[in-house]
Amino acid sequence: MQKLVFAFLLILCGHWNYSLAQDSNIIEEFKQVQEMCGDLAPDSVTSVSRSQERLNECIYMVEEFLRSFPHVAKAHLLLAKLYWNKALTYASEKERELLIVMSQDESQKAVELAPKNIEALKFFAFVLPQERGGEAISALQKITELDPTDYEAHWSLGMRMLNAGRVEEAMKLLQKAVVLMTVPEILNEKWHNLMGILSERGLYKEALETSEAILKKKLAKSDFSRRLKAEIETEVMWLRGVILAERDQTLERGIQLMKEAIARIEKPDFSMGKRWQLADLLKARGRYREALQWYESLPPMQVIEEIIRDLRKKIEQQEQQN
Repeated sequence: MQKLVFAFLLILCGHWNYSLAQDSNIIEEFKQVQEMCGDLAPDSVTSVSRSQERLNECIYMVEEFLRSFPHVAKAHLLLAKLYWNKALTYASEKERELLIVMSQDESQKAVELAPKNIEALKFFAFVLPQERGGEAISALQKITELDPTDYEAHWSLGMRMLNAGRVEEAMKLLQKAVVLMTVPEILNEKWHNLMGILSERGLYKEALETSEAILKKKLAKSDFSRRLKAEIETEVMWLRGVILAERDQTLERGIQLMKEAIARIEKPDFSMGKRWQLADLLKARGRYREALQWYESLPPMQVIEEIIRDLRKKIEQQEQQN
């Protein structure tokens, strides 16, 4: 069994010069082990294993290997992923906490042994808790230096920066990450997330710049890509309107663009936030009748009903004064 364990892990970690790997019987047995354990520590760290027994056997094999060969970074990374897998699947609450810490420790060892291994750095940053955010930021920064085109690292680094209160740096990283993305489905998810983050902070110019940069990219031709492009074009129109509406000189043009963007959105549920924002803008500008129409287009809610009642009173007061 020990020979099988060593052969399996040495082959896995690339150490083909180990004498046991030359035994054809051992190699054949390794193939069987590989079939058994191949899906327990995949690239996707959130995958769920199908067998607790298989998972425990593989953990045992890697632990045994590392007792004799503690300097193999890939083995530590593999063990970190196996611990994480078990923590997410079969562990009790008490065991889960311990396994997560063990996964963090093993991933840290992998990074210490292979400080330029992007896979190890990514997993290390992924498993670290918020209170160790500084270490995660350092690991992710190293990845962006090693591979400036790695959008996953840029996005994760941006989110870590955001959680650390480093907002300006975070925004730049998140914007760069989205622009680097080429897979339409991933781009769609992250672009929506980023638009929400930027809009919440009133960073409309940054949102516009990012969306315009995406429109210049060449995405794989598909119906999904075409729909995504159309949605981004609508968002660009909306953002231009919002920015123009901030100034008195361009207010009317801004409001017109915002209305045109809303008209392009087919499903009313998808335009609710924009209709509400436009209504708030008109109300703040004292254009109560127009604001009332947009508030009345929103689904019934207590807060909306209160605003509508208040607006009707203000409209009556205006009429009486006139």
